[in-house]
Amino acid sequence: MQFVEFLENNTTSDFQFIRPSGNPANLTLFKAMFSGADLVVTDHSLIKIQKLEVVGDMAFACMTESAVFEYKGTPNNDRYSTTAILRRVDGVWKFCWMHRSTGDQEETPEFDWSLATASA
Repeated sequence: MQFVEFLENNTTSDFQFIRPSGNPANLTLFKAMFSGADLVVTDHSLIKIQKLEVVGDMAFACMTESAVFEYKGTPNNDRYSTTAILRRVDGVWKFCWMHRSTGDQEETPEFDWSLATASA
């Protein structure tokens, strides 16, 4: 239940989460996923913040994470990338958008951000 409380306190009212399947989930559906019996998370780690950019009241983050969980009884041990957009609301940073990649058990390769920011 801690994660559900975190979501309630740290997301905007228009929060959207794009699942690895590509299907979107608003805050109500996302909270329900973590409150139901189908998903049992036993461990979650933020491995590294790969990139963080802040412009005014908006921020972009790309993170590498890991999670150990069971979904409908099937065990998973995933490493994955998450992108997030945050918005500062009344002085508090809140998640308004997240997108999680599919997970695998191999080390997620490090993206070379210099390629993305190099001038043409």
